Amino acid sequence: MRRAFLGVLMGLLCAASCVASARTSLFPAVGARSNGMGSMSTTLRGDGAALFGNPSLMADVSKSTLSVDTTQSALAATVPFGKYGSVGVGMADLADHDRFLFNQSWNPIGTFETDRNRLSVGYAARLHSQLSIGATYDGWRSYNDTWSTGWSAGLLVRPTDVLHIGVEAHQVGDELRPRFGALLRPNRKMQFRMELERRDLAFGAES
Repeated sequence: MRRAFLGVLMGLLCAASCVASARTSLFPAVGARSNGMGSMSTTLRGDGAALFGNPSLMADVSKSTLSVDTTQSALAATVPFGKYGSVGVGMADLADHDRFLFNQSWNPIGTFETDRNRLSVGYAARLHSQLSIGATYDGWRSYNDTWSTGWSAGLLVRPTDVLHIGVEAHQVGDELRPRFGALLRPNRKMQFRMELERRDLAFGAES
């Protein structure tokens, strides 16, 4: 009975996550986990694509990582330097309408368009076992082929092993886009996530 209840609960949360993945954003999801978790990025750890989400999560990368996302035509590399932190660099196509044949977020194949792009270089460090910080310097190319600069910053707080809290903020021109997220891990086999961006709320579960 308990397993059936957990199965139903996970199904509902995953469905909510999939619905939330359609939310509009200046920052489309990059990476398989983020796409599968409703575009959430504030608390997803261990992925080089953290460069495009919460940059503080790059501090959790334990070995050199190359991330390739064919849906958003994104490429990111993260190199850790032990206690000195981690450095990341990457580029992404921000257009979400250029899928091959089917313009749907579930389509794993996209093309690279040169009229809306992001180039990023970032750094992250774990200041304490319970606190990581990170930041990126970004170059943005708009539809009219002009470039502008911006920045992203993030932090991850681990009050306990069960609860993690993530915050990220992206600045482009005069616009600032913050995101707030939380990870609840009642045991090693179950993780629940929630993320808020303006009026958009996403939920997700992993097992």
